[in-house]
Formats: sequence, C-alpha cells, structure tokens
Amino acid sequence: MPKYPNCLTIWLDEPESWRTPLDPRDLAVRLETDGVTESVAKAEYGYNSTYEMASHWYPKMRELPEAPRKPEAAARPIFEHLKGTGFTMPLAVCCIVMLFFGFSLWGGDLEADVAAAVAVGTITSFIVTGGIVQAMAWQGMFYLGSADSRMGAVTVLRWCGYGVATLVGSSAVGLLLNWQFAFLPGPLLFLAIGFYLALGSLWLATGILYMLDEHLLVTASIAVGIAIVIVFHLGFTWPLTHSQIAGVFGATAFAAFAGYRRLKRRYDEEAGRIRNRMLTRTLFFASPYLSYGFLYYLLLSGDCIIAWTAPTETASMPLVFRGDYELPLDIALLGFILSAGWVHASTHLFFAEVRRHLPLCATDSPSAFNSHMGQFYLIRLLYFLPVALLVNLVIWFVARGTGVLPSGGSLWIAGIALCAYPFLTLGLWNVSVLFSLALPSAVLPAAGAAVLLDITSGYVLTRVLTHEYAVVGFLVGATIFGLGTTITLSRRIERLDYYYFASGA
Repeated sequence: MPKYPNCLTIWLDEPESWRTPLDPRDLAVRLETDGVTESVAKAEYGYNSTYEMASHWYPKMRELPEAPRKPEAAARPIFEHLKGTGFTMPLAVCCIVMLFFGFSLWGGDLEADVAAAVAVGTITSFIVTGGIVQAMAWQGMFYLGSADSRMGAVTVLRWCGYGVATLVGSSAVGLLLNWQFAFLPGPLLFLAIGFYLALGSLWLATGILYMLDEHLLVTASIAVGIAIVIVFHLGFTWPLTHSQIAGVFGATAFAAFAGYRRLKRRYDEEAGRIRNRMLTRTLFFASPYLSYGFLYYLLLSGDCIIAWTAPTETASMPLVFRGDYELPLDIALLGFILSAGWVHASTHLFFAEVRRHLPLCATDSPSAFNSHMGQFYLIRLLYFLPVALLVNLVIWFVARGTGVLPSGGSLWIAGIALCAYPFLTLGLWNVSVLFSLALPSAVLPAAGAAVLLDITSGYVLTRVLTHEYAVVGFLVGATIFGLGTTITLSRRIERLDYYYFASGA
C-alpha cells in the first residue's frame, strides 16, 4: 500500500496545522492538491475516483481531534488610527514649517507669476506620478508579501525607472507644447519643469518607503529637504525657489537611499529567481492602478486648475495663481490630515472582523457572514460621519475666531472644502477595501464620474460667476467619489464570502 497523502497524515506530523475537513468535497480538494487525481486514486489507492476516496476517509477525519485555533490578536483602534495618521505627517510638517517660516519644501510668499509656475510643476508631478506609485506599490507588495523579495525589489526599481523615464519624456513634451502655445514665458517654464522633475522624483522615492510601511522615514526625508531649504535660503541667501528645488532633490536622495537599503536587505536575505516581464503585459495588468492614481490626483487638483484658469481682465498669462483661493483650502486640508488615520484603522478593523467572524459561520450559509460584515461596515460609517463633522466644525470656528481666515469669501471657501473632505476620506476607505479584495477596476467608474463632474460643474460656475465657485466643483466631485465607491463596496459586501476567498486576502 503506498504512503498516504499528506492531507490524511498531517495531523500526526504537524498537529498545529491540522484542520478538520468541512465535508467530503473539502477533503477531495485537499487530496487533489496533494496530487491524488482520478487516475492516482484508482491506480494507487483502489478507489474509482478522488471523491469516492474522500467520502470514505471523511468520517474518519471528522473523529480526529483538531488543534485549538490561536485567537485573533485584539484590534487596537487608537494605535491603528495613529499609524494611519503617519501617512499624512509629512504634509503636517510642511504646514507647521509654513506657519513659522512663511515657506516650506515648496510654496511660500512668491510673486504671482512665480507662484503659478511652481503650482503647475507641483500639481502635474502629482497627476503624472500618482498612478505609477500606485502600480509600483501593488506589484511590489504582491511579490514582497509572497516571500519573493528578490523579484519584489527588482519590480519596484523597474517601476521607478519607468517613472523617471515618464517624467523626462513628459518634460520634453511640455517644452514642445509651450513653444507652440506659449503658456509660460521661458524662465517660468524652466522653473515649472524644475519643480516638476524634483517633486516627481520625490513622490517615486517616498512611494517606496510608503510601500514598505516606513512612514517615519518619509517624514524624515521631508525634514531633511526643509532643512536644506532653510540653510540655503536663510543662510546663503539663495532665491527661495532655487533653495526649494535643491531641498526637494536632497529629500529625494535621502528617501531613495533609505528605500534602496531596505529593498537590498530583503533582496540579500531571501532567495528567489528574477523573472523578466513584458512591459506591455505589466502595463495591462497595472492599468487599473495607473488609471486610479491619475484620476484621484486630478480630482484633488481639478478645482485649482479651474480656478487658476478662470478669465480675468488683469491676467498677463492664461493661468493665474490665486492665493485667496489656496489659503482656505490649505486650512481645510487640516481636517483631512486629522481624519486620514481613520482610513487605515477602519480597513484594518474590517479585515480583522472578517478573520474573526468567518470561522463562526456555517459554510452552507454565507449570507449570515455577509450580513454581519454589512452591519459592521455601516456602523463604522455612522461612527465616522459625526466625528468628521465635529472636527471640521472646530477647525472652521477656530480659523474664524483667530482671524487666520478673513470673513467673507475665504470662510465660505473653507466651509465648502471642509464639507468635501469627509466624502473624500470615505471614498479612500472604500478604495482601500476594494483594493485589498483585488477589485481595483471597480473603483474606476466612481473616480471617473467624480473627476468629470468636478471639472464640468467647476468650469461652468467659474465662467458664469467667479473663480471662488470652483470649490463647489470639488464638493460635487468628492461627494460623487465617496457615495459612488460606497455603493460599489456595499454591493460587493453582499457577496463578500466569494470576493474574500477569490482575492486570497
């Protein structure tokens, strides 16, 4: 008689790994995984089929004792919230430095034309590299999470190479377009390209650290860049923009070196085979992540582009940086910074609840599990909305009471933006869960509709009224993004048992 398959003897050799089969079909799957095909079951074990063999052994397997399951580690909501807030700490550091020095790693007290060039370089760097960073994180985390760290490290570096090539190539395209249409005069054009290349490289480098969950190192790289700006601008009296470009490249070098060291450590510690991947195949499978990153940052900056291009009689360029519009948006951004930790905490708690509740449900009644998770999702949603409203009301009243924002248009813009950010945060939570369920394409309809309505409504309002009404477009887009992704995820939760199994999450 041949040696029995591993799934029938593992309870002897590895009792801690033994789990009682759910039914004969479950045992049949385990037998097939161990190589017991129909022909093997008949030739080596004397059964007519794998299922017949499983049906014979199933009653015996049910009688064997099962090792106790290790309890799921208790979730720590406050810790997870603080960990998620670390994602926005670099932005918070920039805001704090701006309050004390009047400038930061980018931005500051600049002439209107110079500020417009810096803004163009900043926004386009986000839009162009956003999708690349998303795709890099998706593919890199897949390999690193599969104990294939060598391939993961190589994949991440390849994506960085794609990103740098995209930055350089798009800069050349920008030069040609500006030569044809004269959007910016020569000196301002090269200033915009300088910020575009510097910041785009920074997002690629810090993207590696975010993927590796090294939020503190991201904050440290931003601090290094700010220190360089302070030394060059205040110490050596360099022009602010030149100091900032030097600071951004310094932050990029720090982040790139730290990320490379950590990737190399994983590369050296774990074995693995480096495999070539066709670029077209890679881009095809990464297209949902590339598209989402592009749409998300276009949603964030679409209202600014609409406001800056609103017609005015005194404008010397087709694009005018409007500080009276940006300041209230920056104040409202504080609400997003404070609530961003909720996204990470809620995603962590959602899947912790999935792992805790799933073993308690009968395999032939998945509706109970799906219903429970739907209620859990709704409770987290109802918990978030009033808290976010309270936080944003406090920010608005403090800004009004301290005189940080003058009464009138600025307070109105800040109020509308504060109403928009909770919907944006809600959308990010939905996207995080859908990405974890391997459903990236499902987020694209809501993201695309949000961008379209943001730009369309903002364009109409600013052309009929004034540039301040671009913020209404942002509110419309953020609301569509939040509600659209909520509907999408709610429908998937109705069959969460299937999507969770299929994703391998």
